[in-house]
Amino acid sequence: MMRRNLLDAPSRQLSITGLEQLGFGGTATTFALSDTSLLKAYPKSYPAENVVREWRRAVGAYGLAVPTAEPLELVSLEEDDFGLGIVFERLSGMTLAQELMTGQTELESVAGRLGRFMRELHSIELRHHDFEDQREVFAHYALRLADKDFAVLERKEAKQLSKLYMTLPQTMSFLHGDLHAANVIDHTNQLTLIDMEGVGFGHPLLDWAGTWQALELIPSLDPDCCEKYVSLDATTARNLMKPLMQAYFGTSDEKRQSERLRAMEIFGIAKYACMIVRDPNPWIDRASVAQMLREQVLDHSDEFEYLISIF
Repeated sequence: MMRRNLLDAPSRQLSITGLEQLGFGGTATTFALSDTSLLKAYPKSYPAENVVREWRRAVGAYGLAVPTAEPLELVSLEEDDFGLGIVFERLSGMTLAQELMTGQTELESVAGRLGRFMRELHSIELRHHDFEDQREVFAHYALRLADKDFAVLERKEAKQLSKLYMTLPQTMSFLHGDLHAANVIDHTNQLTLIDMEGVGFGHPLLDWAGTWQALELIPSLDPDCCEKYVSLDATTARNLMKPLMQAYFGTSDEKRQSERLRAMEIFGIAKYACMIVRDPNPWIDRASVAQMLREQVLDHSDEFEYLISIF
């Protein structure tokens, strides 16, 4: 294993020519560098500050013994289509999504392991200068939805959405930010996180918002794209949600789980909208996002306090 370079500037330049492609996600492509390391390569169009942010958060999380691949170095890439890259420890094993899709592991087993893993992660108290309070981060994104560059909401609506985030209790729980089966690898029988860009601290509901988005919202909005973004077909993604919640919360009480699901929906839709600010993406229909926000979130502000209290 190479020695880790802790600098926030690229330590060297690499070429992807001749490298074996291991996978492709929503923001990056991964290539094998050796049996023990891989390169996560970002297109030049992807903001360099986002790559550096993921690098710093991965380094910080690894240093706090969060179960994740070791980040080794930040690099620049020679090819015109690529900008920066991060070299990580190459983990053996499949993601939980791959185990499901290949039939290697039953859905109930994956849900149980992932749910318990999520609960363990949320019990970690994250105190580190490189991490941000995700409540404040998304409250800021919400306000920017009224900026002329995005024009998703009216200013008054954006303030209402921002206020929703600040109603969450301030907690220091570790949050991954995109916690679903495709971002967890079964590495030598130990579940290990990948894709650390969204890491921060805050209320666990914010992590569940991302999980709901991956398993419920994306499959319903665009089933054909579900496999590309969460590595599961739409039916499997939806079927995973209920047993996952049962494993995490330790109950199958339908009324309470339905209320928690509604809390996830509110913050999941809000997070989906905020992604327009964080990582502008032309495939997101801003008019439909605005409609979802108004009809399923902002028009139901009387629910917020209770739903947060029972989560």
